[in-house]
Amino acid sequence: MDPSPSCVGPSSADPSVADLPAQVLALAAATPPGTRSGGDALSRITALVGQASQARQVIIRRIGTTDPATGPSEYVWSAPDAGAPQPDGTPAANPPGDGAGPASAVRVSRVVRHRGAQLAELSVELPAGMPDQIARTAASVEAVAAVLGGVLAAEALATELRAARNRSRAASERIADERHRAASQLEQQRQDLERDLHDGAQLHLVSLQMACAVLDHQVATGTADPRSRAEAVADLGTRLRHTRRLLAETAAGVAPAPLRTAGLAAALAAGLRGTRDVTLDVAAAVQARRYPHEVENALYLACMEAVSNAQKHAPGTPVRVEVRDTYHGLSFIVADEGPGVGGSAGATLGALRSRLASVGGTLTVRSEPGRGTAVTGTVPI
Repeated sequence: MDPSPSCVGPSSADPSVADLPAQVLALAAATPPGTRSGGDALSRITALVGQASQARQVIIRRIGTTDPATGPSEYVWSAPDAGAPQPDGTPAANPPGDGAGPASAVRVSRVVRHRGAQLAELSVELPAGMPDQIARTAASVEAVAAVLGGVLAAEALATELRAARNRSRAASERIADERHRAASQLEQQRQDLERDLHDGAQLHLVSLQMACAVLDHQVATGTADPRSRAEAVADLGTRLRHTRRLLAETAAGVAPAPLRTAGLAAALAAGLRGTRDVTLDVAAAVQARRYPHEVENALYLACMEAVSNAQKHAPGTPVRVEVRDTYHGLSFIVADEGPGVGGSAGATLGALRSRLASVGGTLTVRSEPGRGTAVTGTVPI
């Protein structure tokens, strides 16, 4: 039985039922949109309609809702004497599934629309045998369904707004994270460039400075003939060109050409060529093979920095560079015959130690007053 509300006039309605639409709107307005995806408001509305109409059961069933973010698809209220627990915002365990109640009950159902779109179905189950109450309730259900469309539409908008806000927050966090990562990468690249310039170009700059000092002394004292001065100036020009090329390659993140094409032994020979008081000894086994690029690059720059430090702290003393391939791995030793600096010699070699550690290597420093300094590095292969 589903009587039409047109047969009942407003004047004949029960006051508690006649003002149900206003009560529904007031209840919806008192519940903030988006609260638990509308669960609180819709659960309360089902209870309000059921209690006001003395119904056995009230169901608000959404149409076409499958997204859990929008809340349950069905809200059920049952009267205490109907054998079901009071509502808690979740669907009943065994709601009627065929749209018809027991033989002693009458169900009144109306479609809830908003701007022509079907959003839900409002179903009220009433005890049979009270035609007047059924007719009045049918009219009230019609009116409630009319205002409930706006409530559901507002809740849907609130849900969409909440989802958009969550997406915006997630996007902001992702952008902030990417910005932080980019800044960290730029800082790491800056540190790498600074370290490469320090380790690679420093030796050539120190050597260039020493050659300039020798030429200046010869000119100031008149101990050099024109031919010697011309050779010294030509040597300075060659050193300057080599240093400029090395700086350009380092700034571009490119390893020296000999290191790229011929390997560690050739790169050390080219890098130390023309460096005063430095002897290079590379084992035949190292000359005969190539190693991983990152290992060759790390050992090359470590050797260059160690030689540069030796020339700065022990100028004019012989420096020996040895590179070996042993069962411990690829290793080098840079030793000078300077005055030595005591037990704290390794304290200033943190960058060199970090460079070797980046490829799994280790660094040891031995220095004793009067016995020179030896820097040893090993990378397992």
